[in-house]
Parts: sequence; structure tokens; C-alpha cells
Amino acid sequence: MASLETLLLRMNSEMSSQYTYLKDKQEQCIKLCQSRDVLAVLPTGYGKTVIIQALPYIEEDSKCCLVINGLNAIIEEQEKRFGDRCINITDEVLKLLEKDDNPDLMHSTKAKDTISRLKNVDLSIRFILSHPENILHPKIKQMLMTEDWSNHITHVVIDEAHLVLAWGKQEFRPAYMKVGLIKTFLKKDTKILALTATANLAAQKQIKSVLQMVDTVTESPNRPNVFLEVLKRPPSTGGVNCTEDAMFKTVDPYLHKLKVEGINFPKTIMYVPLKWCGVLHHRATTFQEEAGEEEMKPYVSQYHAPQSKDMKALITHRMHETHDSLRLVFATEAYGTGIDVPDIKQIIHVGPPNTMETYVQEIGRCGRNGQQATAVLYYNNTDIAANKEALKSEMREYVKNEDRCRREFLLGYFGFNAPTNRDKHKCCDICKKSCSCDLCSNASCSSGSEEIPMKYSKKKQEVAKHMLMQYFHAENNLINEYVFPHLHTGLSDSFAASLASKPAYRNYVKLSEDFPMLKGSYLLNISNILSQVHTMKI
Repeated sequence: MASLETLLLRMNSEMSSQYTYLKDKQEQCIKLCQSRDVLAVLPTGYGKTVIIQALPYIEEDSKCCLVINGLNAIIEEQEKRFGDRCINITDEVLKLLEKDDNPDLMHSTKAKDTISRLKNVDLSIRFILSHPENILHPKIKQMLMTEDWSNHITHVVIDEAHLVLAWGKQEFRPAYMKVGLIKTFLKKDTKILALTATANLAAQKQIKSVLQMVDTVTESPNRPNVFLEVLKRPPSTGGVNCTEDAMFKTVDPYLHKLKVEGINFPKTIMYVPLKWCGVLHHRATTFQEEAGEEEMKPYVSQYHAPQSKDMKALITHRMHETHDSLRLVFATEAYGTGIDVPDIKQIIHVGPPNTMETYVQEIGRCGRNGQQATAVLYYNNTDIAANKEALKSEMREYVKNEDRCRREFLLGYFGFNAPTNRDKHKCCDICKKSCSCDLCSNASCSSGSEEIPMKYSKKKQEVAKHMLMQYFHAENNLINEYVFPHLHTGLSDSFAASLASKPAYRNYVKLSEDFPMLKGSYLLNISNILSQVHTMKI
């Protein structure tokens, strides 16, 4: 095996990447994969793709690995990442192989190129991407069984390995239970690496049984920068509310906040059942209290399985863009695995997902840049009713729990202990109740001994709003290439009105924590304006 330094140099040179070091469990996986099959259970955002990318470079003579995944979103993301060093065994490739003798059949140049590279054993290929069904197709097996390909392929990666159990045991994707057979048509010393972010001890045992492996590399799924909170929402039945009322009363406060803050609203994914995505998206885009108010359309979108591939790609792209106006996505479970957006600040669930595995995957979407983030789960009795057969008992217990640290509960399910020195204020809603830090002991959230009032007088609010709006207009006028400069700066009139009613934002630290997307110079000037208003004798 090449040294890790040499491996990274060769990988960076060929893949145009810039990795200079590996995390402990990344390094452990790569070393173990040299000699044995491995199941790696690593949290979302840990960097599993880097491990995959390193495998072809373990040997001095660069090789190739098969990467098996059942999710198009991940395959497409990997295809972009690996470029011409990879090929994708798509359905179109299989159709072309099956209809090879039909000259009238129309196929893309890309599919034809993939088949050509397979048939000619292109040794520059480092990654072969495929769904499990496609890699087990007789035509593909026949090509990969040749001596040249067998010598070139050193590893098989089963990405999102928890799907082996979730889908393989159902009629939905039975090929998942057969992925262990891939080794039968490759060299005997080909190694398997199974990767997942969510598998408790029982699931790990089952995955290893299906794939016939022994070794496990695990890392705690703990995300210390994500605050965990569970809140009751209005009932859906009982005569007080209808189902729509219960949903709207939960979501509307966020829409009010979005309307006021605009592009300064923290980037958020709100997970809701499919039937609500369109309803809430329409409600959000028409959420205007007065005629002529700013439209909400630039700030919201929806993401779910029935959408077109192009629409999903557009939303994914917009979420990746740091300065895009998109702030809130109403989503189903379809927006999750394989999506890596570093600056998501808030994950909201209206109703719990069915499993702890899904929940940990979805809250793992936020705070990937290391900044403080929040995961809030809203529920009512209908959401956790006994007739919800798909809802796992441990998920129901997590929701109903009122006295045990939520982080401890989550990590315990996956076989890990919660850190003993965790910050109660930033841990979860239950721990925060017993927190005695300055912020908790002072309801006004002051940074020192001086008390900051919860609200300015009406006169001070008017002065603060006027001064902030003057400043915001001056900054916006400097950006004349935009039709709506406030969408770029985040400095809107409604945002000024919101800040004017909150004296605590004269504290620069609090302001920067709540609005990290604003430029530092904006934050400083806003803080100075509010501090100036604070000292006024009016």
C-alpha cells in the first residue's frame, strides 16, 4: 500500500482535489480496506465520499472500484465529482447492450461511450457507478468477469448500506439482498466497503450477515452544534382545529419570520408529508398581509419525489449557492440522502419520521459548516397515534420523552454515549431547562450586568426603524447592477422594522449569531445604530 501522503498526492493530482489530511476514521477505513471487508458507520457530513475517492489509489498502480447505490441523486453527484474518471451504468446503457443489433435505435453519445470504455477495458476508469440491479445484469457481469477487468477492480463500495435492509427485504428492490454476490464474478481478493450513516447495533449485525463481513468502523452520529427540540403543535382533531388549522398554526410563524427577514431568514428545510408540500408552498408564496408587499416566491420552494429531475436539480443547485435567495424548502424524505449543503441552519419536522435512522439522517443535513444549528420536531397526538403502524416505537418514545436528554436518547439508540461535558444551553430543550449560564439566568439575554429591555418604547422603535432604513437604502444604492438590491444585501425595509423592535440586537455577538449570512460590516453598523438609539433620552 502507498503511504497516505503519497495516496493523497496521487489522488489530488488525478482528481484535481485538494485534500491534505484524513480524519481518523477515514484513515482507518482506507487502511482496513487494503486487506479485508469493512462496514463503516459514519455520521452525515463526516466525509464518506473521500474514502470512496481514495480507494483506487491504495495500490501504487491506480485501480478501479465499483460503487453501488440505489439513489439517483447520489449517483449524479458522484458522477459530477469524479468526471471522466468514472462511468455510470444507466438503464440506457443496458438497453443499448440488449439492442446492440438494432441500428435504428436512438441512444445518447454518453451511453455509447460508456459501452465502448467497458468493452475496451479503459484502465483510466477509477469508478464504475451503478444501481444494484444494473451491475448484476448478465451483460455487465459478462464484461466485468474478463481477466483485464478483474485485475483492474480492487474494491466494491455499497454506499448507503442501510438500504440493503430497508429495501432488500421488500419486493421493492430485491437486488439489494444480492449485492454480496458481486464478489462471485470478480477476483477473490476484491474487498467490499459498506458505508452508511445510520445503523444501530442490530442493523450493523444484519448488514454484515448479508454481505458476509466481520470488521466494523464506527463513529458517533453526535452533532454537538445542533440544538435538539421537540414541541407540541395544535391538535388536528377534537373540534378545536381541523387538519389544515393545525398545520397552518404550526407553519405560519415561520412564514411571518421569513416575510420580515427575507434573505436573512436562516436557510431551512421543513419536512412535511407529501400532500402538504404544494399546499404550504402556495400558502408561502401568497403570504402577503398588505397589497404591494414584497413577494415571497424568491425565498421558498418544494422538493419531493413526483417532481421532475430538472426541477430537483435546480432546487439542489440553489440550496448549494451561498448567496441564492432560496431560504425555505418544504420537503419530503426525498430531500435527504446524498444532499450536502453546508449552511443549512434549521431542520423542522412537522410530524415525526417513522424511524430514528431517518430522523438522524435528516437532522444531519443542518450545521455542516460547524456553526450552531437547530432541529425542531413538532407533533400532536394524531402524529404519534397507536394506529400509525409504520411509526417505530423508539421514535414515538423520543417524541414523548420529557425528562431524558434528547442527545443521550438518540445516541443511546445507536450504541453511543453522549459527551458528559456537553453545553446544556446548546444541547436540547430538556437540558436547557436546567442550564444556569448567564443567558439562561438573565431573561433579557444581556451580555453583561446591564439589563437590555425586551422592547423599546414606540418612539424609540420609530427612530431605530428610520435610522436603519436610511442606512439600508444607502447600502442598497451602492449596488446598482441589481433590480432588487435588498435580495442581494438582505437589507430590506421589513428587516429594519423587525430589528427596531429588538434592543438585544445592539449586542454584536447576538446579532452575528442570529444572522451569520450578513456581511460583517452590515452587522457592525446595525449594532452601532441600535446602541446609539439605546442611549437616546426619548
